[in-house]
Amino acid sequence: MDENKTLDVLKEAILLEKRGRVFYQNVADKTENDAVKAFFEYMSEEEKIHVAVLSDQFRSFKDHQKFQAADLSEDASDGMPD
Repeated sequence: MDENKTLDVLKEAILLEKRGRVFYQNVADKTENDAVKAFFEYMSEEEKIHVAVLSDQFRSFKDHQKFQAADLSEDASDGMPD
């Protein structure tokens, strides 16, 4: 895959994550059920993390034509809200 095609794929992935975040936040804002609200707020925050990861990879690939190693140092818990 050439460099421009790779960057285009990353841009599309970032856009999809941003759209997902808006969708999840809209659902969270509209529901009155606390458990549903917490779940969709969690999903919205996850999408924010995905945008950051993809954006970092975009910059790395654009500047160095390679992806950076994944940072797996975060808490390995399931991350679901209580």
